[in-house]
Amino acid sequence: MPRRIAMLMCTLVLAATTVLAQTMVVTDQNGRLVRLDTAASVVVLEDGRMFRVTPQTIILVDEKPVALTTLQPGQQVVIRSGEAVMLKDGRYVTTTTTATAVAAPAAAVVPMNAVKQTIYGKISDVDKNGQVTVKTADGKFEVRLSPDAARTVKKGDTVTIDVMIAPPGASPAASPATR
Repeated sequence: MPRRIAMLMCTLVLAATTVLAQTMVVTDQNGRLVRLDTAASVVVLEDGRMFRVTPQTIILVDEKPVALTTLQPGQQVVIRSGEAVMLKDGRYVTTTTTATAVAAPAAAVVPMNAVKQTIYGKISDVDKNGQVTVKTADGKFEVRLSPDAARTVKKGDTVTIDVMIAPPGASPAASPATR
């Protein structure tokens, strides 16, 4: 029973991330750093993509968080929750992307006696029936999505899965983010 609840919650979280909203946040982006504009907090990758580093952005080098000021051209980086930008008339302006954009999640109501965990991984398989396998640091995680939701993810995508396990009939309480 707890496994079913966890699978349901994962399905809901992953399905919710397929909805596009006005506030766009680009999730994990991988690439080789070619240029860094520290004054504007913008990272430019080898393929031309540009990301503004915000207070919510995490930059990883060798799977370890690093400060923007320590980055060097040529490093392979992962930019988590960076803001996609482009250079227009000498200024960086926010862009919207379709393949990698997800809705910023709304604050959730979490039962007081629930266990919540965030799992980071990389999609290792997506089948035509919506079965998605995510490789994590501790093994693998499987979830079934609707065929429409499954079409929005592909093998190699880096994902974040928020799992909440609550006993049946648990009373909701505002999560710390909403108090």
